[in-house]
Amino acid sequence: MVKRYNRKPRKGRKTKMMRRPRARAPKVSFASRVQRIIASNIENKITTTLLSKGPVSTLTNSTGVIPQVYQLFTFSPASIFNLAQGTGMATRIGNKIKLKRWVIKGLIQPNATFNQTAAPVPTISSTSGIAGNSFAGYVDIYFGRYNNNIAPVTSSAGMTNFYQNGAVDVTPLGQSQEQLYNVNKDLYHIYYHKRFKVGTGQGFSGSGPSLAYDAQPTVPGANGFGLTKSFGFDVCKFICKNRVIKYDELVTTPQDSDIENLTLWAIFHPAAGDVSGTAAGASPPTVTTNVTFYDMNVMSYAEYEDA
Repeated sequence: MVKRYNRKPRKGRKTKMMRRPRARAPKVSFASRVQRIIASNIENKITTTLLSKGPVSTLTNSTGVIPQVYQLFTFSPASIFNLAQGTGMATRIGNKIKLKRWVIKGLIQPNATFNQTAAPVPTISSTSGIAGNSFAGYVDIYFGRYNNNIAPVTSSAGMTNFYQNGAVDVTPLGQSQEQLYNVNKDLYHIYYHKRFKVGTGQGFSGSGPSLAYDAQPTVPGANGFGLTKSFGFDVCKFICKNRVIKYDELVTTPQDSDIENLTLWAIFHPAAGDVSGTAAGASPPTVTTNVTFYDMNVMSYAEYEDA
């Protein structure tokens, strides 16, 4: 007869396999399932479409004023949510809606004055014109708001303190090195940002004051540069997804600070150097306005569930 010896288990060894409990999916209430089914059968309504067009950036200076003001293109599409009560499209039955999609699309394109077969010479006068050094460079698109969220982002006096260079706040002036600065997150909250290269290999003829735009260049743009660029995004991927927007009875303006203050803006920086303008007149005092060669052409609409 063979004797069997029961060995003691070593320290640290488990004698039995420990099974981990399976992770259970969170239970969905019956009411939530019903609401989901009802929501899937509700036809979404669409707001009106808002359009806006203007120069990517505008350089303005007046006699004796230094530095120049570099005004940026801004687009606040909140007015698409100004809904009156009704049963048709772009209306609301009750005092609240549920936001499903909020689309913003846009084009960066040459100034319409130059978009011709026989292109004119860029106009440079004592009062207005095309800003120098704005034919090739970078366009930055931003979508966001002020951190205090009490008003839409504006640029009437320049985008005040938009950048931060270390501990110093910087207001854009159209200088190429501004692309290296960080956004001032103490004042601005950014949800979307994209940079585009604009310009072309042989899109222009002549030089200096006689520089003219060639609508059909023989050589396409290189290294990703081009005369036109397009972009688009759904705001609800970043903020306001399924947001319930409330109204006060017959008042058409929504009671929602995010909807009111979210803004799209754009800024142009040259590929090298600074954006330049014509000098302000000395007598009589005049204001000189120079717009960038590129325009912004944007639109916005939203889809919502009428509750």
